[in-house]
Amino acid sequence: MKAPSLMDKAVASGLVLALAGLFSGLTANTPLGSLKPFDILIMLITVPCFMSKNASQYRISAGLILMIIFYLVCTVPSCIENDFLYGLRRGIQVMILVSYGFVLLNVNFAALNRRHYLAALAVMSCIVAFNVGWHVANGFLTDWKRLGDPKSLFIFLPACVGVGIVLKVLPRNTFTGLVWALLCVLIMMSGERKALPAFFLISMAVYLDLRSLRGFALAVAAGLVVVMAADVILDGYVFRRVDSIFAGSDARNDPLYILQGGIPASLSDAQRKLGIQVATQLFHDNPIFGSGMESTANYARSHFANYPKFLTGVAHNEFWRVLAEHGIFGMVFMLIPIFRTLFLAVMDSVTFCRVYRQTFYPRCMIIILTPISAYMWSEGSGVEMFALVMLVALLPEIMPRIAARCLPPPAPAASETPIARRRPSRSVQNASRGLVAVSS
Repeated sequence: MKAPSLMDKAVASGLVLALAGLFSGLTANTPLGSLKPFDILIMLITVPCFMSKNASQYRISAGLILMIIFYLVCTVPSCIENDFLYGLRRGIQVMILVSYGFVLLNVNFAALNRRHYLAALAVMSCIVAFNVGWHVANGFLTDWKRLGDPKSLFIFLPACVGVGIVLKVLPRNTFTGLVWALLCVLIMMSGERKALPAFFLISMAVYLDLRSLRGFALAVAAGLVVVMAADVILDGYVFRRVDSIFAGSDARNDPLYILQGGIPASLSDAQRKLGIQVATQLFHDNPIFGSGMESTANYARSHFANYPKFLTGVAHNEFWRVLAEHGIFGMVFMLIPIFRTLFLAVMDSVTFCRVYRQTFYPRCMIIILTPISAYMWSEGSGVEMFALVMLVALLPEIMPRIAARCLPPPAPAASETPIARRRPSRSVQNASRGLVAVSS
């Protein structure tokens, strides 16, 4: 494989920083809308990415084309109905997202190495540390969710660590077991309820491979000891948060009850309940094509102006938002690339298991898709959501190239075995041609 150029390395570093800082919570307000570090970095590395290859070498996948169609279906009608400035803002947003997809497909994977992974971990860890430190310094020993976006790293940081362990970029030893236990404690203390089930599934994918059960058991035991100690110190807070995950709908979170002077059992649950009610009503009004982009937010601003501020947010569920704003028509175009990814993930996982006798590929897919699914189901729309959906759509092209770097050098297989006669999937074959050691 051709050695990566300086431009290739710059593009790879920019992409890593853009993804690692996706949930930094930083925003720059401009006349053309709000820009986040992710947007700025993608704009900076897109031109070098184009210039690093000839036009004949550009990779364009079906997943990227499907996502472009989805963006056009969602944005073109609203751009026509609104003024020029609104259309320009939406056009810039779509261009950034399409550029991001192009960079994901065309980044030189030979320029990515272990240092980039560790740098991404360091950036995400610093954001989590700042988030926790800010809350503790302001007297909040628990419920570390007041800074907004950084709270989502309680879901995605374990996934990032887990992928490193499975791909053997990080050693699987006592130290990483203690780090895993610390992540469990942080999630418990953070109050980010959706992170706990996701963390459990990720833990299963990382450790339950029948070769590291003792390390997993030690991590669980250490985590439980710390969690129980914290629960005693915090007067039962931790187990109340765990119980709230499985608790049924509380009548005290009903918007009518709150407007009559009642105190909600959970501000977050009350807002989510009203957001889903608004999305449901808008979907029923226009089930085929939806009520238009940002209709959920506009409805909340126009109808709930006198409501308590915590009730006026948008629907914290991407699937319901798409149904409300773009109807069944828009939902179909979003689900097609997602189902394509799931189908190809299963096919490639079977190939890696049967042909290469490796289980890390399906485990990595579970680790990556679990937090993204939890985020899509429980958070509002934004740049972060769009970036994650694009990542899901392009995983069938990206993951085989990453996984191929972790395969041992291919050994001649006996022609009489059924496994040797099975042809690997196209994506796995293409990725295997660029086999490089992951520790480079």
